Amino acid sequence: MPNDVEWHFIGHLQRNKVKYIVPFVNLIHGVDSYKLLKEINKQAKKINRTIDCLLQFYIAREESKSLDLIYLKQREMLASSEFNKLTNVSINGVMGMATFTEDKHQIKS
Repeated sequence: MPNDVEWHFIGHLQRNKVKYIVPFVNLIHGVDSYKLLKEINKQAKKINRTIDCLLQFYIAREESKSLDLIYLKQREMLASSEFNKLTNVSINGVMGMATFTEDKHQIKS
């Protein structure tokens, strides 16, 4: 591949896998917890890189997911006093995860 190719990681990323992708990826879509963001920062710092990230938010209700847990993870990520100390990640935006459904009531709630 050409040297100017920029790789994006899309999908769920486990903290224990971060060390394998940080040397190669330019943007990580879907950072859904502060713990994951800290791990990305830690691994990027080891190789003197800054990794662009999109924070992931759940924007629809799903019976299979505990909303309290999801919202707690989102609040934890944004409210941490350590957030600004993560110098090897750059928050470039947010992405929303919604349920794939045609139920307009579920989409709106």
